[in-house]
Amino acid sequence: MPTIVKLNRCSSLDKAKRVVANILKFIALAPGKESLKKGEVAQTAKTDELHQAGLVLLRQAQSESFTRELENLRTASQSTKFAPNQTLTIH
Repeated sequence: MPTIVKLNRCSSLDKAKRVVANILKFIALAPGKESLKKGEVAQTAKTDELHQAGLVLLRQAQSESFTRELENLRTASQSTKFAPNQTLTIH
C-alpha cells in the first residue's frame, strides 16, 4: 500500500484524519466518478468520512509496520490455492 500521508507532517491524529478525508473526497469527485452528486460536498469532513480516513491511516500503519508478515501471508495464500484442474478428495 502506498503512503497516503506522511504522519510526521501532521501535528495530530485528527489533523491527519482530516487530510485523508479530504483526499478521499477529492478522489470521489474525480471525473468519471458518480458517487457524489453536485451540491453534495460539505466544506467540513463528516463523521463517516473521518472514520473512513482513520481506517485508511490504520491500514497504512499496518502495511508499513508489518511488511514482512503481510508478504508471508500473501505468499502462503498463493501456495495453498488449487489449480483449476486439481480435485480435492476427502476420506
